[in-house]
Amino acid sequence: MNKFDSCVYERGELGAPILPEAKAFFECKLIREKTLDLGTHTLFLGDVISAGARDVGDPLTYNEYRKQMKKVLQKNGGQGG
Repeated sequence: MNKFDSCVYERGELGAPILPEAKAFFECKLIREKTLDLGTHTLFLGDVISAGARDVGDPLTYNEYRKQMKKVLQKNGGQGG
């Protein structure tokens, strides 16, 4: 499944999809032997190959993400998103 099939995006230097509405992006080359198990998440470490920022748009913060997910959960009766 390609999550970006219905989105407009450009390709970064490594081929990663970069959304035009993204406030900022980092494109990294994964350091495979460097991961940290954080319990509920895995932290992957990488070397930054390219990065950029735009003057337009609002950043998607974790707090904003949680607010949006809460709306989705309420709309779906609390059953995922």
